[in-house]
Amino acid sequence: MTGETASTDFPITSGAFQTSLKNSDGTAFVAKLQLPQPPSSSYILTVSVSGSGTVTSSPSGISCGSTCSASYTSGTSVTLTAAASSGYAFTSWSGCDMTSGSQCTVSMSANKSVTATFTSSGASSDNTTAAASFDAIYSQYASWFGSTGGSIQTGTSWIAYYQLYTNGAYIVAGTDGSMYVYYGGQLYSLGLNWQTLGKAAAKMSSLYAQYASWFGSKSGGIQAGTSGSSTYYVQWFSNGAALVAWTDGLMYTYYNGTSYALGVNWK
Repeated sequence: MTGETASTDFPITSGAFQTSLKNSDGTAFVAKLQLPQPPSSSYILTVSVSGSGTVTSSPSGISCGSTCSASYTSGTSVTLTAAASSGYAFTSWSGCDMTSGSQCTVSMSANKSVTATFTSSGASSDNTTAAASFDAIYSQYASWFGSTGGSIQTGTSWIAYYQLYTNGAYIVAGTDGSMYVYYGGQLYSLGLNWQTLGKAAAKMSSLYAQYASWFGSKSGGIQAGTSGSSTYYVQWFSNGAALVAWTDGLMYTYYNGTSYALGVNWK
């Protein structure tokens, strides 16, 4: 006869294991052993690159560009380092256990996939950065500026970009990074750098779009501060939290007296 049983009441065998034992009445016990699979001794780490740049690993094994996956012993901590190509900037990681700027740490407890994102820092990116800086200023003084009077324009000489508003004022981005408001024939310095403000504002807008339900609404506009010779930017929200673009080039959330690194580069 054949069959299966959940019973563990099998006859004692004289050997290490017997597949069947016949009783005196003709019935037989058939035992089946299923041993657990040993844990995997190694796992595969796969790296993808969005944009133009390379990622290398420590311990060695990955140099992506060319070699974008490698096998590591279970439990190994792998540190990945991103380096942007000319004309690009590293912007973010995904799939990491922990990040710090251009570095990503992965603990190999399973097969892992990580993506490094690089974005163009060319002229089209400059236009986007200028537009983001203009929006950051406009959002604070919209009632004075009125509405936009057309699209952002490319300037000449010392002017990189400018934007006209319906009250007759312009926000102006200089080729040296400076920002101005031009109104009534007078040029007023804002004491801000549109290149850093625009990058911070764009990154804050991206993060806010992902977590708006937690942040609530914006409390005023982006504020600038200085630490040493460097400038940082802060955006407060109605839940009491703030997004901070700090001088080290990284983004943080400040909440209840504690700063939390987001592992995102804003510069």
